[in-house]
This record gives sequence, C-alpha cells and structure tokens, in this order.
Amino acid sequence: MKLKLNFKPISSTKKYMCHLTTVDIVGIFLLSLYVLVSFASITQFPVIHSDELWLNGIASEMALQKSLAITEPFYDLYPRTIHPFRWLYNGLIILVRPVLGSSIRSIRTLSFIFAITSLILLYKILKVSIKNEILPLIGSILLAINIQFIYSSHQGRQEMILVFFMLLGLFFLTRPGTSKLSLKLSFILFLAMGIHPNSFLLGVAFTATLFIQGLLAPSSFKRYLVIILRLALYTCIGVITYLIVGFSMNPNFITEYINYGTTLGIDQALTGRFQGFYWFFYKLYQQIGGTYDLFNIKIQLLTLALIIIIGTPIIIGMKIKKIHLNSSSSVLFANAFGANIGLLLGLLIIGRYNQTSIIFFIPVLILSLAATVGYFLQKTTSKVTSSILLATSLIFVLLNANQLWNNLQSYDRQHFYTVSYDTMIETLQKNIPSDATVLGNLNTIEAFQSQKFYDIRNLGYLDTTIENYLETRAIDYIVIHEEMDYIWRTSPKWDFLYVNLDYYPALKSYLQANATLVKTFDNPIYAMRIARYSGTYPWTTTIYKLER
Repeated sequence: MKLKLNFKPISSTKKYMCHLTTVDIVGIFLLSLYVLVSFASITQFPVIHSDELWLNGIASEMALQKSLAITEPFYDLYPRTIHPFRWLYNGLIILVRPVLGSSIRSIRTLSFIFAITSLILLYKILKVSIKNEILPLIGSILLAINIQFIYSSHQGRQEMILVFFMLLGLFFLTRPGTSKLSLKLSFILFLAMGIHPNSFLLGVAFTATLFIQGLLAPSSFKRYLVIILRLALYTCIGVITYLIVGFSMNPNFITEYINYGTTLGIDQALTGRFQGFYWFFYKLYQQIGGTYDLFNIKIQLLTLALIIIIGTPIIIGMKIKKIHLNSSSSVLFANAFGANIGLLLGLLIIGRYNQTSIIFFIPVLILSLAATVGYFLQKTTSKVTSSILLATSLIFVLLNANQLWNNLQSYDRQHFYTVSYDTMIETLQKNIPSDATVLGNLNTIEAFQSQKFYDIRNLGYLDTTIENYLETRAIDYIVIHEEMDYIWRTSPKWDFLYVNLDYYPALKSYLQANATLVKTFDNPIYAMRIARYSGTYPWTTTIYKLER
C-alpha cells in the first residue's frame, strides 16, 4: 500500500512524486511517540553535568557582550583561550534562546532536535541503500533505543550536532563519485569545526570512506584520489579561514590553544596514544568512568570489534578478487567500514579519549549491520532465508531493548538518594542574596548572577594567598560540596576534578576562622559528581558566609 502525494514546485512545471509507504507512516507514528516520551524526561535523565552549565554560561556571556571573542567570566585564573572553534555552537544556543529560553532545558533541546534529525537522516540513508522496506525502520529503532544515543541526545553538548553532520556526509557518500562531493564534504567539515574540534574525527572518517570506495570502485583509483585531494584542499582553506579569524580574535590563540591541548594529552608519544586507545575501550567495556555515566554497551562494543575483524579481510578479498561495489548495500557497507576505521584512526591521532566520543560509533555500527543484512537479502531468492535474516534483526532489536531497560533500571537503582537540580538551586537562592559574589562549584552557577560567580577550580592556579584571592574578588559566600572532603581523603586519585587540592587545607582553615556556616543541606546527586558515587549516599552541600 502506497500513499502518493503530489507536489508541484513554483519554479518548475514538472511534477514530483513523494511516496510514503505503509512502513514510512508507521515510522512517522513511532517517531512522534518517541519524541513525546523522550522529551518528557529531557531534564530528568541524565543528571545535569557541569560541562553543560559551562557551555551555557559561555554562550550567555557572548550574548551579553555581543561578541564571540571572549572567555568564561567565572574562570579568572583557570587557563582559557579565546578561539573560533565553537562559534556555530554558541551561535545556535543564542539563536534558539528567544524561543526556548536560557535554561538547561533549552540547551538540551538543541541537542535533542539534532538527535531526531539524525534519526530521520539514518532512516533516509538506509532507505536509499537497502532494497527492503523493513530494515531502514529496524535500523532507526536500534539507534533510537540505544542508551548512549538517548544519553547524548539529552545532554547540552556538541556530540549530537556532530553526529548529524557525520550522517549528512555519509548520506552524500552513498552516491560514490558524484559531482561536487568533495565540496559538500568540506563544507560540512567547515561547519563542524564551528561546533567542536572533534570535527577532525569526521574529516578522517570521510577520507577513510573515500579511500575504501576508491579501492573497490570499478573506475580508476586515481579519480578518488583526486576527490580526496580536493577535499583536503577545500578543508585546508576552511582551516586557514578559522586561523585568520582566530588571530583576529586573539593573536596568541594558537600558542595558548596548543598549550591547553597538552594538558589533555594530545602531545603524548605514540606508545602513550596506543595505551590510551586500549584503556578507552577497556573502560567503556568495564564501565569505569569519571563524572560521566557509563552504561552497559558490551553488545555494541563486541559487534564493533566483530565488524572490524571480519570486515577487514572481506574488503581486502574484494580488492584482490576485483569485486567492485556493484550494489547500494555493498556501497553502504564499504562506507560504514571506512567510517569506523576513520573514527578509530582519528581518535588515535588526536590522542584525546573522551568517553562521550563513543556516540560517533553507534550510528555507523548500525549502518554496518543493516548493510550486511541488506546485502544478503538482496542476494538470496529464498523466502525462508529472508525470513530468518529479518527475524534475526528483530531479535537483535529485542536484545537492545532489553539492554536499554536494564541500563535504565540500574541507573535508577544507583541514584537511591535523590534531590533534583531545581531543588538545589532553590535552596541556594533562599540562603544567598541575589547580589552576592559567590565562589563555588560550576554546577551551582544557575543560582547566581554569572558576573558575580567564580569557579572554585580557579584556586588550583593560585599565585597568591587564599585570603588575598577572596578579598580582591570581594567574595561574599563560598559553596562547598562534600565531594571535596571525599576527594581530599582519597587523594590523589580524583584531585584532577579540582585541578589539585593543594589549596584545600588553607581554604578549610580560612573558613573556620573567617566564615559563618549558613546552611548544610542534603544534595546527594550534585554534591558528588563522580558518577559511580553520585546518588549512592546523602552527600551534602555547605554554604559559608565570609565575615569582613
């Protein structure tokens, strides 16, 4: 059954047909239901991370100052540099504020919008690549119910926008060798650079995909080499543009940016990069994390490893036997394999292993699986074989649904003690005057005026005494989470969360002699940011008023 809708563009007399199949209509219904259910919990799951507040805070300052050439006002000693690599992301946050407001909900909604668009784009890629109506819907459901996808779509971070750009590039790559392909991909990368420097991962993924296409293409490899070189040229022009803008904003931004990168380990030796690469996946598999929640994604990690292990000899064998990309599903498999290899290589080159980066692999993994099933469906003439393949796909969906349920149940059990973010903010605002200058953890910034708030991590870079720092900034109140006591007791394991805690004894002594305890209140989620301990104990937050 097909429902045909006729559209007649104003600029043309030609008639275009847009076909909506029964499966498409079912997909639209399921997507609408998914949006309603998922969006309803967008501020409840996951807990609000200080990185989201940091990104929202810098965007607020840019809107206030009407300039992108600024740094965070709450970091006065913590090293920061003015750079152009988040202009588009900050611009999008500012752009949606008249409609969505300036709360955490608004910044999370931005990610959610791109997540839903990514789902639609994945469905479109599968639909044009696989000659089967059911598989595109199955693939989209797999992505929608993936815990890591839900987690990222509910966070006010840049990953979901980069996932959208990655899928957009892979959509263009489903038509190998098409005109202006390198120009389209480089434009995507240009925009992605304005979201986050992790756009480098996309660039390596696109390049690796083109390389695999060139190896297996019936035409000359030189043609693809030209496309890759054009992509490199256009991307270099984009990078130069960013560098020029960056120098105009801050003449020292390259030096400062590199110095900041070294603190993240991007300058480590090759052996260190491989070690970091191993520990990245090991910790994901074992769910060993820091301030970000890690879920059970063993199915996805094992499937990724299996695809790389099996896919490598398949691609090499196709090259040796001169088996070309002669079907849309084989093109999709080659693209997904190339993207996976590119993402892995990109991580290794950067040497920065942020656990949130795993989200880039999830949609590409689904494309690989769908392409494999689609290829065999296309080759087989047996209805029994086709039924077995589709049944296997549905079983995989059920396994993932069960995994999602178990992850959510485990997350709920872990957060036995719960006080909401809004409750914490209300408590702080009731006990601290609105015009007070406050020193505290960044996750409390929403309770205060951004121009009168200082992140306590500044103390990790003190070049003076605690007393002098507090007096010169005219600090009125200090907010201390109990996690600082825990981190001090278990030092140095978690010291990096506060840069270091060398200053902590002096701060405690100063508070005992020069401050009044205003209130201590239960804050089990946000007074402990280490994910494995958050919500497991009635951690507290303490408010001190400085005496002058």
